Amino acid sequence: MDERDITVVEFVALLMLVWALRELFITILIRKQSRELRHQLSVNHTQSCFTNARIALMELALTNKIDVNSATFMTLYYLHSLLIRRPAEYPQISAALHKTFLMNEPTLGQSPVLIESQSWSSDIRNVVKLTADGLSDIVLNFNRSQDFSSSLTNWLKRFSGYREEREQVFDEIRETKKRLYDLSEAN
Repeated sequence: MDERDITVVEFVALLMLVWALRELFITILIRKQSRELRHQLSVNHTQSCFTNARIALMELALTNKIDVNSATFMTLYYLHSLLIRRPAEYPQISAALHKTFLMNEPTLGQSPVLIESQSWSSDIRNVVKLTADGLSDIVLNFNRSQDFSSSLTNWLKRFSGYREEREQVFDEIRETKKRLYDLSEAN
């Protein structure tokens, strides 16, 4: 081998290294964009849930099927408006919902909404169910600490040959949704 052969080998090795780094950079960029697009899709879906619930609530108000001065209307309207306008706070809202509904037994006491819930029409109950769907969407899609710990656990278990069962998380979310549905069914 002469000196020229070594430089050709070095040149080819350098080209392969540059190509590998380029591919790595492109892969990282694509994954980042994909994650951002998935996040935006989740935000749009969640906002859509609350927008549909708010539209249904406003239709009830326009047809006088709900008193606009009632605690139910004011609470739902405020909640829908807050959640539609603050998508950047969904992770914090998710954590608060998780703590409130899943870690503790929620107590409403004798709140005006709970008292009014005994006389809700089926239309109002449907709006509450739409709201419950949106809240469960926030808990499911925006709990960052759960995402990180689940991702880390899944990676570790895959690495060691096991698959992580996420049923417990889904059971907790189903339980939260059930509690909200039960509130809408309370008589």
